[in-house]
Amino acid sequence: MILHKLFKYSNQTEKYFSIVVVLLLVEGIFRKWILPDSIGNIFMIIRDPFIAYIVIKNRRLLNGNFIMQFIIFMATILFFATLFVGHHNIFVALYGIRIWVIYFPAIYIFGKRLSQNYVERVGWLFVKILPFIIILTILQFISPVGAFVNKGLSTDIDMTKSAGEVMLRPSGIFTSIAGLACYYTISFPFLLYFWTFRKDVIKRKFIIIAICLYIVSIPVSISRTHFLFSLVNMLFYMGIINSKKLNKILSLGVVILLSLFVMQKIPTTNVFIDTFLSRFEGASETEGGTANSAMQRTLGDALEILENDIPTFGYGEGFCTNFGVKMITGVVGASNIHDTKLQKVYLDSEMEWSRLMTEDGIVLGVLMILLRLCLGLSFIKVAYSWKRKGYKIPWLFLGPPLIFMTTMPMKQPFSVGFMFIYGAIFIAFSQKKISNL
Repeated sequence: MILHKLFKYSNQTEKYFSIVVVLLLVEGIFRKWILPDSIGNIFMIIRDPFIAYIVIKNRRLLNGNFIMQFIIFMATILFFATLFVGHHNIFVALYGIRIWVIYFPAIYIFGKRLSQNYVERVGWLFVKILPFIIILTILQFISPVGAFVNKGLSTDIDMTKSAGEVMLRPSGIFTSIAGLACYYTISFPFLLYFWTFRKDVIKRKFIIIAICLYIVSIPVSISRTHFLFSLVNMLFYMGIINSKKLNKILSLGVVILLSLFVMQKIPTTNVFIDTFLSRFEGASETEGGTANSAMQRTLGDALEILENDIPTFGYGEGFCTNFGVKMITGVVGASNIHDTKLQKVYLDSEMEWSRLMTEDGIVLGVLMILLRLCLGLSFIKVAYSWKRKGYKIPWLFLGPPLIFMTTMPMKQPFSVGFMFIYGAIFIAFSQKKISNL
């Protein structure tokens, strides 16, 4: 079987995890270039049955995990509150609650059942396809907006304004730049992992080429999220380097500097850099800088929600997701809602913390936020504990799950999928120390 040859899984959990990874990677391909929207949208939930089956089958693995058990308990209350005093739509409620009762438990259940050799194989796949995806994004950047490589069968194209000019934001094999940024976020730690600890798994020349292309991918993406997540991953990587591994980071620095030098000498890459920098400058003018923008998108938007008239139990689970918007209002995208008051509710709930308070009410929303912060803190505690014992791999992979579990918006299916993959990989690497690392 092709799937088994590719991932070399050894149990049913690893097999289903492999299916989820493949579906996550090909979802955009089918929705963008092969299937019309009416059929392609099935990929929004096609992963759920595989994950739910493993969660139900191995639910005993959650015994003793008080935080996760309390999250499931609260989610059940929120589900019934949605049906009785919320938006009353059971399909939207189920779609919303699945994040709490399927995906969050799955992080722990799958993570405990994945072998570290298998996780390395998943990382091998992410790294191997990375150069091809970056080359595709370059082609998308330099091609006309209406070209098939950009538009395909989809009518939704990710655009941004740069230096007063509307520019395409290449999304690779994904349906949006956000999906591509999620993929880059997990690929980069694996690049660093194979560069530093597993040089025998992937040839050195390939890793160097992949790192150089990754540097190029930052300006090509025109994505501040991609840039910031790359910095976060590098910070965690710096935290595991000691005198024995210093040569690794020095050689990595040389590769990065050479990549930047070559980029400056190539006219095409200069266009990427200029566009990327103008994107930053424009955002700084409107949002007060990248750091301030990041703070505003989490804490600031959540505080603004307090000014809105939110029902005690909120509007209900799934209300602010893209699926919820379409099912409840009948239109695609909050900006297309005719009711200005309802439109404001949706637009004010773009970020995750504000979404939670809008869907669950201020009190319960804040409680769910605190529970997710507790999960993040538990990850930090585990990674730091291993780091003190000399095993630093969990620390290297801490950045992505920490960001996604605590603050990243879960409105899009790919965000939920990647959060699950990040978390499960972290848990798998945290089960026990790899003997020769």
